[in-house]
Amino acid sequence: MFERLERQMDDLVGRMLRRPASASYRRAWAPHVDVYLTEGEFVLVVDLAGVDPSSVTIEVEGEAVSITGRRESTTPPECADYLQLEIPFGEFERTLLLPGPVEAADASANFDEGLLTVRLPKARRGPQKVQVEIQPPD
Repeated sequence: MFERLERQMDDLVGRMLRRPASASYRRAWAPHVDVYLTEGEFVLVVDLAGVDPSSVTIEVEGEAVSITGRRESTTPPECADYLQLEIPFGEFERTLLLPGPVEAADASANFDEGLLTVRLPKARRGPQKVQVEIQPPD
């Protein structure tokens, strides 16, 4: 029981140490993300309404996926005063740790109506059953 608790604590500390320094959070915001798993891939759906897709970067390292970018502010006309300001703007960052490794080279992403969908095929693990055909002699 203590070994399990120790592993969980080590995992938690490891995740905390991988986060960016607190100074980078000054203007950063984090978009909402749905993550689900199919038989062969992890799928991330990121809410990025109003974000220019060319400003978005997706990086995969091991089991960590980082999505960064920028949303420009909506500026009212000079004669207007803000009454409420809820839509975050500026730099954003979201890093997720997936429960298993992925085939990063086979990842794909598309951006449609403000939603970024990232598909990350699961990495093949362990021995695989593969039938190898024998070539006839020349």
